[in-house]
Amino acid sequence: MIVGTGCESTEETLLLSNECADLGADAALIVTPWYYKGSYTDDVLVQHFQVIADACKIPVMLYNMPRNAGINMSAGLVARLAKHPNIVGVKDSGGDIVQITNIIRSTPEDFSVFAGSGSFLYPTLALGGVGGTLAVANILPDFCAELAEAVVAGEHSKAVEMQMKLMEINAAVTSKYGISGLKAAMDLIGLVGGAPRTPLLPCDQKQIDDIKRMLSAF
Repeated sequence: MIVGTGCESTEETLLLSNECADLGADAALIVTPWYYKGSYTDDVLVQHFQVIADACKIPVMLYNMPRNAGINMSAGLVARLAKHPNIVGVKDSGGDIVQITNIIRSTPEDFSVFAGSGSFLYPTLALGGVGGTLAVANILPDFCAELAEAVVAGEHSKAVEMQMKLMEINAAVTSKYGISGLKAAMDLIGLVGGAPRTPLLPCDQKQIDDIKRMLSAF
């Protein structure tokens, strides 16, 4: 179980990470702090993550989410942090395949690189990434797993075809309708998505019908 524990301060992040470790988490997924983004240089972030990794009871995974956090963890920064024995991987949600390629080529073989969105799952896997932590996998787990298995088996034509099929529904539950879209999709397949927490609004009927249309392809 990988638990998101990123907070604004180093101390708070470490505290939450170790609380989760005590409750049985296998790893801590830690996003960059975000509020004072103008002050978060590479050296600041190296210190932040290294201090956490030094004292964290479980392995640490970096989480690069530039769209939401407003900070991009460059390949050079990730490579610096990958030298720490308790920093074991990264979830990159930036979608920059050049950057993901450079992360893979500049980090040790046992450093795990995960796609952070279904929109670039295939290229990440084909380049040597080990998997994905994906919003769309909440509604299509078997499909996403089959795509990954196709890459491992060398069935790249099949994997490319599956990647193309995944694009529209992945966008619906991320950039197009966001969390509200993901929750609506979960409801539609029989899971409990429910309403998003305010201030987000639930999908309207037109949006729900659009998601239903996309799901009918699977």
